[in-house]
Amino acid sequence: SQTFLADHWYLAEVTIAGGVATGRLYDSDGSTLINTTTYDYGSIGTGGVAIRSFGGMGVDTITLCP
Repeated sequence: SQTFLADHWYLAEVTIAGGVATGRLYDSDGSTLINTTTYDYGSIGTGGVAIRSFGGMGVDTITLCP
């Protein structure tokens, strides 16, 4: 579980490798790691990106890094 500050920027990063997705949440400086989570999706396949927001959250930039 994670709590967020109002009117504060965060950097969310997701890497996918070998059937495992790893999410990392950084503070607004982009280097202070706040939280990490992983999910092993096994052989269900990959593809697509979805973003869901709650309580008026905004998304600024999405970057694909091959």
